[in-house]
Amino acid sequence: MIEAPAVITTHLLEVLRKNAYKLLDRQEVKKLLDKVKETAPALIDELVPNLMTIGSIQKVLKRLLQERIPTRDLITILEALADYAPNTKNIDVLTEYARAALAATITRQFADETGTVHVFVLEPHLEQHLLEKAQSGDLNGTTLGLDPQRIDRLVQYADRLAKRLITNGHTPILLTTPVLRATLFNFLSPMLSDIAVLSYNDLSPDAQVDVSEQLKLP
Repeated sequence: MIEAPAVITTHLLEVLRKNAYKLLDRQEVKKLLDKVKETAPALIDELVPNLMTIGSIQKVLKRLLQERIPTRDLITILEALADYAPNTKNIDVLTEYARAALAATITRQFADETGTVHVFVLEPHLEQHLLEKAQSGDLNGTTLGLDPQRIDRLVQYADRLAKRLITNGHTPILLTTPVLRATLFNFLSPMLSDIAVLSYNDLSPDAQVDVSEQLKLP
């Protein structure tokens, strides 16, 4: 029998884990950067403030934490930002580069005891439809460019696929392209709180991936 205090503690830890990104302010980021500078001064001197501000780095870290991506390997994250910040200031794009740099960590986090990552994917026709919407600028995290009735059906279908993975003891993961990943997370997460949306770049090249089903637009 599980003791009540243990249940409460587990619940509180889960709440903190899901809301950690809200607690990360600029001052805390400054402390983290100062700590990194003790061992990697050249990295910090290159990155701040010439390439990114503390506020921009904060936004990247908050987005990682919001999706429960560990940020303990801060040097790897900052090196990715230093590599790509000269080419783009888009926080979404920089976050994807940071995630790709953390691919080994992300793979370990979501793999089961056999080293397999269990996922569902977009049906190719739906994926192509969304990619075309993204290319035309009509894709957003609220509607995906779809009418309300189709949105409801898509969410219901995604919920069924997610619950099947949970029933089998796996994290509900949608695996998709880097172009669509962040938008799909923004779209699904308010309704499917446990959903993880990963891109192909988030996983190590040698990762074992088991695709259970395809998310279709009924």
